[in-house]
Amino acid sequence: MSYLKRGNSFKISKDDFVKYRPEMAIEYHKWELIMPFHGTGGLMLRQEVFRPEDFDTPENCYEAMCDMVRGCQMAGMEYYVFCDDKLVMGF
Repeated sequence: MSYLKRGNSFKISKDDFVKYRPEMAIEYHKWELIMPFHGTGGLMLRQEVFRPEDFDTPENCYEAMCDMVRGCQMAGMEYYVFCDDKLVMGF
């Protein structure tokens, strides 16, 4: 992401976000799912990356990411979806 660190804060621009479009499910993208949780010793993050080269079709890549999102939803976990290093809005 294109963060500019200034002291203890980050400057985030509109270029760090992408609005979800249905066409994204049939295009090759690198999808990431970040799940924050509180483990022993404080806040921890789990990151899963779904790379296009690991799947036969873009639909399979997208569906693998969606399977994990559904698991987070069923477990009541927080999660953040990124597409090509941009936070997906309206997923």
